[in-house]
Amino acid sequence: MLLAVALLASPSAWAETVTMPPVEDTYLNINATNYATSPQLNLYTWPVNMIANAILLRWDLSTLPAGAVIESAVLELSMVGIEGTDLTYESTVHRLINRLPVLSRATGRTYDGVNGWAPIPCCYQGIPLAQADIAPAESMTILDRTLGVKWWTVTGIVRAWLADPALNLGLLVNSDPVAGDGGRSFASLEASTATQRPRLIVTYTLGDSPPPPPTFLTLTWQDNADNEDGVRVDRGDNGAALRE
Repeated sequence: MLLAVALLASPSAWAETVTMPPVEDTYLNINATNYATSPQLNLYTWPVNMIANAILLRWDLSTLPAGAVIESAVLELSMVGIEGTDLTYESTVHRLINRLPVLSRATGRTYDGVNGWAPIPCCYQGIPLAQADIAPAESMTILDRTLGVKWWTVTGIVRAWLADPALNLGLLVNSDPVAGDGGRSFASLEASTATQRPRLIVTYTLGDSPPPPPTFLTLTWQDNADNEDGVRVDRGDNGAALRE
């Protein structure tokens, strides 16, 4: 006897996830040098308990569809180097404010090669390193001594950018302000290994769009038994039956 059963598969909430590389990146140092072509993005604390490097990145969100509602956004950097003896290294991520930096010319002293960051006595010899031009920390990540991918949550930053594109001045990943002489290094857009380059992982929904229609599954099989009392179909995941 040929049997067939139609099952309704309940869809989960509709969401789309996209991976977006930055349009540009660099890091700031306590000097007047631009590092936009460096294969690395550095965080460093020097002297002890004083920020000496900061990473800058910028994204273009214009490829996201109109009406997108940001569910989550994560900054992903690949850690490729360690300096110093600290077992852990705390790094915060911030939205840039006040100034639109030109990352191909920005330095620890200036945001465009000419005009200075807002002054602040935070770092070596008063070099500002954009520390007065950032919003409060969006999130903090504790970096251990294991190389590989590290993540920072930036959902609030991306939501703010999408709500008001004029706020999209970039973001800053900060060095640990309370650490020994040392830091962490990450692959940049210039890194030779493409899979290690920075990226933003954004999950969004379309608030005014209906969810996709339910999915129907049809199971068909040949029943060769002649001694059963009936048929029961269970829904399962990886071999584990889920009975309803």
